[in-house]
Amino acid sequence: MKRQKGLSSCEGKRKKKLIVKAESLEAARNSTDSSESKVEELQNQLQMCVIEKNEMEIKLEEAMQDSG
Repeated sequence: MKRQKGLSSCEGKRKKKLIVKAESLEAARNSTDSSESKVEELQNQLQMCVIEKNEMEIKLEEAMQDSG
């Protein structure tokens, strides 16, 4: 009987460890997904800034040609 109780206790501890590991893995995955989403958002913002900069350079060149 004691041996069975010991095994149950060991199984319970093992289950708890597995649950904690699974929860940690899920948290890490969520963090990674969130980071990837943020990187994508920042890449889009950077692309928009580059486009805006290029448009401003074109307008500046046109203004310089018109005044010159």
